[in-house]
Amino acid sequence: MIKKSKTQTRSPTSIVADGCAGHLLEVKLQFMLRVAKILQACLLRLQTDKPMLPFLVSDEVDLVQDLLAKFIKRKTLDTLKTTADLCKFSVEKNETHTQVDLGFSAEQLLMPSQC
Repeated sequence: MIKKSKTQTRSPTSIVADGCAGHLLEVKLQFMLRVAKILQACLLRLQTDKPMLPFLVSDEVDLVQDLLAKFIKRKTLDTLKTTADLCKFSVEKNETHTQVDLGFSAEQLLMPSQC
């Protein structure tokens, strides 16, 4: 059983239901599918009988940079060279944001709704 915090006023099922009710559900799902494919590629690289621990950190850095590239400006992303730089970086700064790269499928689904 999930304990409700004092700040939580809605049930998790109502939050999910609200998220699925919008007309942009298919666009959201296409974007999440794109993110899942990025994660899957990283996980498949690490699923082997060979010792992969030496490559774990560099693969994780690449994964985080791939995900950040979807909504952070390229100029800002190019300054994040080391793991320490990535750990110190704050995604809350609006000046570093760019238009979210939804992917081809999601953008095609948005086209009719913009007319």
